[in-house]
Amino acid sequence: MAQSMEPKFGFRMRWLFARVCLSLAQLSVMPQAGIIKSHKLSRRIEHDAWPVFAALSWGSVMWLFRWYPDTVQTGLRSSMDYIYVQSDHWDSLRNFLIFNK
Repeated sequence: MAQSMEPKFGFRMRWLFARVCLSLAQLSVMPQAGIIKSHKLSRRIEHDAWPVFAALSWGSVMWLFRWYPDTVQTGLRSSMDYIYVQSDHWDSLRNFLIFNK
C-alpha cells in the first residue's frame, strides 16, 4: 500500500476543520447571528440537522469508498473493506459469527 502523503499533523487539522465547520453551521441558524432570522425555523433546523448531517456524512463515505477508495482515510477504509467487501465472502458458520479473514 502506498505511503500517505498526509503530513503528520493531518489528523489534528481534520479534527479542527470538522469542529470549525460544525460551529459555523450552528452559528448560521442562530436567529441573532446567522442567516436564519426566524426562531421557529431555527428550532426546526436544529431539530432535524443531526439526522440529515449523519445521513449525508455516511452516504458520502459510502460513495467515496465505492468510487474513490484511495481517498478515504486508511483506518476508515479498512473498516469499510471489512464490512462491505470481506463480509460478503464466508465459507462456514465460524466465518459468519466469529471471524472473517
